[in-house]
Amino acid sequence: DQFPCSAHHATVSGIPAGNNRRVLVTAEDQNREVLLHGEKSNITIQENQDTKGGDIAMMWLSFSNEFEMTFNLIPAGTFMMGSPETELGRDDDEIQQEVTLTQAFYMQTTEVTQEQWQAVMGQNPSYFQNCGLNCPVENVSWDDVQEFLRHLNIQATDGYTYRLPTEAQWEYAARADSETTFCNGDITEPDGNDPILNSLGWYR
Repeated sequence: DQFPCSAHHATVSGIPAGNNRRVLVTAEDQNREVLLHGEKSNITIQENQDTKGGDIAMMWLSFSNEFEMTFNLIPAGTFMMGSPETELGRDDDEIQQEVTLTQAFYMQTTEVTQEQWQAVMGQNPSYFQNCGLNCPVENVSWDDVQEFLRHLNIQATDGYTYRLPTEAQWEYAARADSETTFCNGDITEPDGNDPILNSLGWYR
């Protein structure tokens, strides 16, 4: 969801064309200082849209819908899917292969929360409801998720079509242009309690 940019003037490629989209544009310089952070409503997104701002080093785009679900734009690209034979905890079927995603796509920045599920479906099926509405929804099947997506696509007014990511899209986004086991480093504890996971999110 990040795009390297040249100084002073940047062209971001791989932006899906569309109208009336609420897009959040963020840009940083080489020192990770934010140069631009703001929302543009009712804009027409052109492919390869230009953005101007001093000394931009990195820029990313996101949007939020009426259910407070936020999505980052993931650019098209090529990556190694699967894991090397030397990786701890690797299964035999995780054969590495080069995969190219030819189109950019949007990926939600978090799991669907209990609150988001409840807003779309009118009920909360989660077992861990004491965790709070910002916790991920769980205790749902693949069929339940398909029903959620059907309702979401009926109710959403932004013109997007919502679906589950493909396996390749999910792994490409999760790897975040890294070549390590996790996007922030290699695995040291293959039993699922690796301390490096603490900086990525909840697990187990």
